[in-house]
Amino acid sequence: MAAALVPFVLALLPAAALAQPRWAPQVTWNTYLGGAETDTAEGITTNERGDVFVTGSTNSLAFLNSTGLPSLTTNRDAYVARVSTDGETLAWVRVFGSADTDGDSGMRVARGPGGTLYVVGKIRSTLDASSGAGHTYGAYAAGGSDAFLAQVSEADGTLNWFMFLGGSSSDEGLDLAVDTVNHRVYVAGKTASDDFPRQTGRYIRADVSDAFVTRVDVSADNVPAILWSRLIGSSEIDEGFAVALDGSSLFLGGIIGSNDIKLTVDKFRSTFHSGSDDGFVTKLHADTGEVEWLFYVGGNGKDDVRDLLVRGDTRELIVVGNTDSSNFAAGDGSGDVYVFRLESTGGSIAGTVQALGRAGSLDETAGQAAIDVKHNVFIGGSTRSSKDFATLEGWDTEYSGASEGFVAMWFPGEETPYWISYLGGSNALEGGAESVRGVDAGPLGMLTLSGSSFAADLMRVESGFDREASEKENGFLFRVATDSSGPRAGTVNLARNSEGHMTATWSGFVDDETDVVGYEWAISTKGGAEPEVPFQFADFVTTTVTASEVAEPGTTYYAHVRAINAVGGRSPTIASTGFTVPVPVPVPGGGDGGTGTGGEGEGEGEVLSPLGWGCGSTGGGGVAGALGLLALALLSSRRPRVARVRGPE
Repeated sequence: MAAALVPFVLALLPAAALAQPRWAPQVTWNTYLGGAETDTAEGITTNERGDVFVTGSTNSLAFLNSTGLPSLTTNRDAYVARVSTDGETLAWVRVFGSADTDGDSGMRVARGPGGTLYVVGKIRSTLDASSGAGHTYGAYAAGGSDAFLAQVSEADGTLNWFMFLGGSSSDEGLDLAVDTVNHRVYVAGKTASDDFPRQTGRYIRADVSDAFVTRVDVSADNVPAILWSRLIGSSEIDEGFAVALDGSSLFLGGIIGSNDIKLTVDKFRSTFHSGSDDGFVTKLHADTGEVEWLFYVGGNGKDDVRDLLVRGDTRELIVVGNTDSSNFAAGDGSGDVYVFRLESTGGSIAGTVQALGRAGSLDETAGQAAIDVKHNVFIGGSTRSSKDFATLEGWDTEYSGASEGFVAMWFPGEETPYWISYLGGSNALEGGAESVRGVDAGPLGMLTLSGSSFAADLMRVESGFDREASEKENGFLFRVATDSSGPRAGTVNLARNSEGHMTATWSGFVDDETDVVGYEWAISTKGGAEPEVPFQFADFVTTTVTASEVAEPGTTYYAHVRAINAVGGRSPTIASTGFTVPVPVPVPGGGDGGTGTGGEGEGEGEVLSPLGWGCGSTGGGGVAGALGLLALALLSSRRPRVARVRGPE
């Protein structure tokens, strides 16, 4: 008997975990974004389905059949566009800017509540009426460029409102963070205006810029209001490149030119280094703009901070930037990208500073970065290095031009990236260069990249709505699957509940690369991995499902489950052991049932098998009864039944 039960016991034990293969990113679709003239793609974001929202600049007539400025303009204008999750459809494009000047551009885009998008950038003149803005706030201050904040509808690209943000000198919006709960938008950038709106902490001198962050209230319909602006500046050139929000804490990062920032001494967490510029990270109170601390970043050269990411599990900041210092981030002074973790108190760097460039590599420059659900960091940028740079599992390992785009996947704390890939072509058009300027690691675990290129052979796969380059600079979008394998399988159990329905429960399905985002399941009368009925879908928070029909006595049922990861990979299908529903028989002398409480017959009399033992979840019977039930199942006639979803328990 014991020997007969060995296979049954082994079937209940989980299989040994298999090591996941190394990441091998694959391009799933790619497209150019452009017309006949010069176009770029800057910042991007995605929604829950994976649709892409991208902003940038265009100099092309009738850019991608856009809504906005008339086709007669040939000046550079800002745009925002929506592309479907499969890359095959351009849903809409909105162009906006000033018709009589050159140099308008969208720089970053972020999603807000209620189906809204927010775009920041710069504009060099009065907004043209053909932009189609529903409302305009403020006015162009005639000081070169003004920063702007615009609200756009996700559904159709309607420009709900446009707000100027600047003074009488040059201003630019470079990044933004959206508080979706309190309806606030934080805009970061640089300003050289002495009369920048609602400012505190100013240290502006003539022709020298300061970093700024501005809080804008967007709670009222179509009526944005500037609440405050905080300037971080020295007597040299300073810029704010990145802003990140974590509850009531706001973080600003950028570049600072000198050590004479006007702050009280106890707010500095490190000292200015000996180089020409330092990067900086400062924490502010999100409600008041009050500076809580400032952390200098750098060494004996020129350094900056390009992006800030909040790590959700530790509340640390991931800091990404550039350095040409020979005594920082193990750099060699030739230009490197670095990444490190900074304690949320600004007290010190957690671990070590890691440099992306290798010995002998040249001029890596970081653009935007992103973090996924597993806290992996993705960094995009450009490089002039052809020496042993992108050899780690990338889809493109060949350097082919004067400057090549790149993207790297890294977990802060590891010595080397998981993978690096070039993103470039042969630069046959005008001898130009590629750069990755926008990076998004969306909720589906799919990596999306934006940037600009002069290459006619940039595309990697035959999927995407536009794969033909113009003879000028083009924007581009790439969608990359970063997960190279399916989830690891767990265990599945099947039982009958007190109402007589079959209930499947599972656990232990995990994915080390992205994450499990859902399950497919079935309850059938067929053993083995694959059921004879269609799979049903359950989201990733559901680990228990119940069939809608009452189980048929004398029938053996099986549960089949497989997990799905963020890029659509599936685990092996795991089947439960068979569960045979007992056939109720009258209790001798008890009519149609007694009043016992054994097994599943609580309150309705004990349900017994023909062999006279209880089979409920709390009933007894032992091994002999189990073998008897197995024999009964083999002799029973069965007909297939399709389990219908009754809903998670």
